[in-house]
Amino acid sequence: MSKKGDYLEGRDGGRRLPASGRPIPAPDLPLPPEPVTVRVASVEQLPASFDDGEWRTILTKNDPFAVLFLDAENWRSLTVDMVKRHHELLSTFWKKKLMAMRSGSRSQILRKYGGPDQSEYLVESFPQILNDAYEELASEEKIRAAGVRLERLRTDAALAEIARRLEFFLVDGELTPLEARSLFQESARLGLTDQVTAQFIAAKLTERAAQPMARPRGTLLKDQLCSVTWSVSPPVHTITWKVIAVLAFAFAVVVVIALLLMGALRDSAPAPSRRIPANSTTEPLLTEKIQPQPPAGVLERAAPPPAAARSSLPPDADSKSEADLQAERDAGAAEMQRKSVSDEREAAKAAHVEIERSLPALRDRLAENRLDDVETESERLMTLAARHALTDDITTVREIASAARERKVDEKVEQERRARYVAASSQIKQLTDSGKYPEAISLSTEVLKDPLLPADLREQILESQNKARTDLKRIMSSAVVKGGEVKPAKKH
Repeated sequence: MSKKGDYLEGRDGGRRLPASGRPIPAPDLPLPPEPVTVRVASVEQLPASFDDGEWRTILTKNDPFAVLFLDAENWRSLTVDMVKRHHELLSTFWKKKLMAMRSGSRSQILRKYGGPDQSEYLVESFPQILNDAYEELASEEKIRAAGVRLERLRTDAALAEIARRLEFFLVDGELTPLEARSLFQESARLGLTDQVTAQFIAAKLTERAAQPMARPRGTLLKDQLCSVTWSVSPPVHTITWKVIAVLAFAFAVVVVIALLLMGALRDSAPAPSRRIPANSTTEPLLTEKIQPQPPAGVLERAAPPPAAARSSLPPDADSKSEADLQAERDAGAAEMQRKSVSDEREAAKAAHVEIERSLPALRDRLAENRLDDVETESERLMTLAARHALTDDITTVREIASAARERKVDEKVEQERRARYVAASSQIKQLTDSGKYPEAISLSTEVLKDPLLPADLREQILESQNKARTDLKRIMSSAVVKGGEVKPAKKH
């Protein structure tokens, strides 16, 4: 959709009109509807709200549907006749505005429709914009081509937004179920289907070598992505830049320390003496000022003893060697490493304590057959243990989670088996009630052979079988066989 300041390019009185990509400060004009929708109840007239701001759809770039006040998302339902009728309605609308502009209402028309520059050229160009849009949609093939093109652009823009949000969620190396569900909610708002979004997220996770922290659940890809936490590896380029940044920082620190030490050594070094030695035969430089020398006796009395002179020097005069400096730097780095390891150890210890404190409640939930709660809590504890590489805790939590899954599977199998037995018992009872005793007896005999048949259903089937046998025996005993036919006996 067009934004404020996004107008077609042209000239008006020697001034350059603002164009897409070169926005200028916008006036207080109404924005076009977002997204553009077909607001026309019928193709016989424009809505009353069109002149209140919806006319700005004609400024939309690269969307002939919006220019003709049609919905690009519903391009499959559009016909050439609808496109033609919209073109006629809009052409009539703008012809009336041009006539009003030329008949005394020029300032009002330009103020409302001329954009920030109140451009007469812009208003006069609207009929041609309509004609160009109509040419792009003048046939079924052109409608299909434009619709597919805009649909692809919308999909690419939506996927780019999903990719941006996904990268933000993966900053910590994990994609949680809550974050995955929020991605699908955003994709639905952007008009993407769950299938397209799921395939896109799965492809991005595959690129990052993602691994689920627990067994994914569900048959659909969306359900599997939203059922567990996914742990991903950081991109190679991210690792590379991190290493480069750390090395550059370390190098800068070393340079600064070296410069400070050199300055300290320079300040602590004694200034060179300008007194000419007594036994020197070299003439003093002309640029040096020759100081008068006191008698030798005075010099001897004033000069302190060598030992005293050495003892009076400040401690900073003894500069440190390069080996000492390197040793100090190594000691500092080792201290930082020890602190980092200590912090990580404390965090891992706290995580272990939390997991140990949560395990009894987790086992209680398993004993109470609260299997869904066990899976949810196990997922959280597994994520916490994996973050700090607590392998023993991972094994413990995984065992509890596996037991819950196995019990859940067993319960499902048992439910399915009981459903089959219930259906067989009901069928036997129906056969017995309808007088099909041989079929009822045969089926009940076959079902009763199963050792896993529940006791309550076994009693029901035995009851139906005994009834079928009793009724069949009664019928057979009261019958008379004649000529191979079984007929009921006559009563005397």
